[in-house]
Amino acid sequence: MQSSRKLGVEGEDLTGISYGVEFLRQASDKSNPPEIKGKVLVVGGGNVAVDVARTARRLGAAAVEMVCLEQRYEMPASPEEIMATLAENITINNGWGPKRILGNGKIEAIELKRCTRVYDENRRFSPVL
Repeated sequence: MQSSRKLGVEGEDLTGISYGVEFLRQASDKSNPPEIKGKVLVVGGGNVAVDVARTARRLGAAAVEMVCLEQRYEMPASPEEIMATLAENITINNGWGPKRILGNGKIEAIELKRCTRVYDENRRFSPVL
């Protein structure tokens, strides 16, 4: 069974944080879908992140934004999925990654850091924040 990767940043254990695959699994349970209120920020640029963002929008999020390390042309999500995401008024902020998550018991904010490079000279994933 597929599961999500943790970010490895300070504060990722705060209440109010969901992980992609688990969120989608819960959202598919029509008898107990996740309750979405206010704004949602999705970290990632792949198809799972796109699915999470679009699902959050459909579950009633007031606004949905994505942040991903990659520039638009580098995103691992398929171009069709990216276009569909934008068509649902979901903002994609390219070239940003999480530095730390802030809050007192529950998430209140996320501090981002600019990503200057995602892949090394051999095209291996090696982000520089």
